[in-house]
Amino acid sequence: MLASHIIMEIVRIILSLILVILAVLIFSVLSVVGFFWSLFYLKFSGLSNYFFRIALSINQVGSLVFKGLFNDTLIKKSSGFKFGDEDTQISEVMGWNERYFGLTKIGKWLVGLLDFLDKDHCEKTLFKEVEKSKNKVELFNKLENERQKRSY
Repeated sequence: MLASHIIMEIVRIILSLILVILAVLIFSVLSVVGFFWSLFYLKFSGLSNYFFRIALSINQVGSLVFKGLFNDTLIKKSSGFKFGDEDTQISEVMGWNERYFGLTKIGKWLVGLLDFLDKDHCEKTLFKEVEKSKNKVELFNKLENERQKRSY
């Protein structure tokens, strides 16, 4: 019984690893095509927003991929808000921990660097993401109420 559980777990790991490799390969090939397509399609208007959104997406991937390293080196062990969520930016996690849970010396240094480049960067990111979440919840509640009214 235990051996079959271990085998199934190994199979899941291998399949997940294949998905990661496939995703990286597809991304590597299509990112070049997509980049030039966007240059042509956007004709330079909106490119700064396009590049910003790419950077943001890479940032979110970094929060997930480096979660172990960042959780161990940037934030206190007792943190209630850790790295590892694929939808959360590095700066947001840093903002939560700077404000509520505490940062390590390296984490404080990184926040200081980000603040030097963009005043109160992590705090602003935290509040922006909380506001986005609040707006989603409000929209969800509104739509659910409307849906329930229609079903009566």
